[in-house]
Amino acid sequence: MREFLLMLIAMVLVSIFALPVLLLGSLFRRDRKKYWQTVAIGFDQVGGSLLYGTEDWTISSWTHVNCSAYKRLCWFERFIDFIFGKGHCKRSYENERKEGLV
Repeated sequence: MREFLLMLIAMVLVSIFALPVLLLGSLFRRDRKKYWQTVAIGFDQVGGSLLYGTEDWTISSWTHVNCSAYKRLCWFERFIDFIFGKGHCKRSYENERKEGLV
């Protein structure tokens, strides 16, 4: 429990102090779209680590795997697909599988 609390505090502090610097720096990047896509995937992987305990899987791909194994969990996949477009979780899983992360 203590390790989790320390990790949570560290994440909050890093977010508070690093995020403004990163946001300011991103204004001067040429490849802003690619940069923000990478940042979004990073946050997704952190979410996957927190939710599922796996470091390389995104929330979307792991949710697709869980839905395939446990039909009662498919509501979360439908929710994510509603937000990001139909088939998002399945495409995410297939992309990670193609890259050898799965």
